[in-house]
Amino acid sequence: MSRIGKTTEYQLREARESDAEAVERLAKICQPLRASVKGTYEYMVLGFKRYFLLALHDDKVIGFIVGFPSLEGDVWIYQIAVHPVYREKGVGEKLLGEELKRLRSDNRSVVRVRILESNRPSMSLFKKFGFKKKKKVGGWVEMEKRLNTRRAVKTQITSPHMEVSR
Repeated sequence: MSRIGKTTEYQLREARESDAEAVERLAKICQPLRASVKGTYEYMVLGFKRYFLLALHDDKVIGFIVGFPSLEGDVWIYQIAVHPVYREKGVGEKLLGEELKRLRSDNRSVVRVRILESNRPSMSLFKKFGFKKKKKVGGWVEMEKRLNTRRAVKTQITSPHMEVSR
């Protein structure tokens, strides 16, 4: 449970297929976000449940984030949205933070996102989490964050026995 302001509490959880309509309604009012085609959010839950997270207040969807993993090991953040009434209260930070935590634990290597250049609040959020601008594509800015960049363990043979030095 997290707090919004001084009195409002909210929780994060994985999306369910039954949440799709509420997510679609929220997406429609979160400008400049464009809601996906009807039925898309249901399929996202079925295919990417671990990376489709909701923020709820009194069982009402007040925010969501969806990530799409690729076969190459990277993940694209498809959408992140917070209801206008709940913005600037840490909801987007909690959603993105939890998403990144899950991606790290699943050994994902890179997270990418494309944000409309005019969407300053989203750009600021992703920068706060260490995303770097990579390139511009039309009116979009592509940003990237590298995860799990541990140093490789170096192995040396100094005798008939193997030693591992770090």
